[in-house]
Amino acid sequence: MRVTWFNRRAYRLIETYSPLIPGMARKAMEGSGARVRRVIKQINSFLMKGIHVLITWVVAVALYPFFLYSAGGIFDVNPRFLTTMDMLTGYVFDSIVAGLFSFPLLFPAFLLLNLIANISLTTNARFYLWLIVLPGLCLFELLAIGGEPTSDRSILVDFFTPVVATAIATVIRYRPFTKLIASIDALKEPQP
Repeated sequence: MRVTWFNRRAYRLIETYSPLIPGMARKAMEGSGARVRRVIKQINSFLMKGIHVLITWVVAVALYPFFLYSAGGIFDVNPRFLTTMDMLTGYVFDSIVAGLFSFPLLFPAFLLLNLIANISLTTNARFYLWLIVLPGLCLFELLAIGGEPTSDRSILVDFFTPVVATAIATVIRYRPFTKLIASIDALKEPQP
């Protein structure tokens, strides 16, 4: 096999960015240039899933204080930290706290997205499954933390605002989700 510039470059890229996949670059080099491109596409889809989960998490964390303050005003429950800080400082602080508490959900969310992306369903069915799974994962973490609400209204504010923020963030990210699924499905189809 003639080693072209593209194959050498792809080999270096694979060896550099995929240390968890030993020998994959050597296998790709033994095959044709199409095989190298396929391996690069697989690594790219793996990274795209992680980036999709990360951006959805950032959107949900940014939306959470907005829903917290809105629900606190509607149900006459003072959201935490609103009485001692001004609104902007409270918003930033609540975003940071929400980000720290929800950070452990990134890895399970990535695994679940990987599982959902590889199921042979329609794109909309996968999105609805993702829309159910992601807020459910958020609710599971809230129950695992074991927050003690002080009243029925506090339950609504403390437990359902993160779930609603996560669901809204998932809906906002619908178009990138469909593009991600389309790229993964294109990768599954046999190449001529």
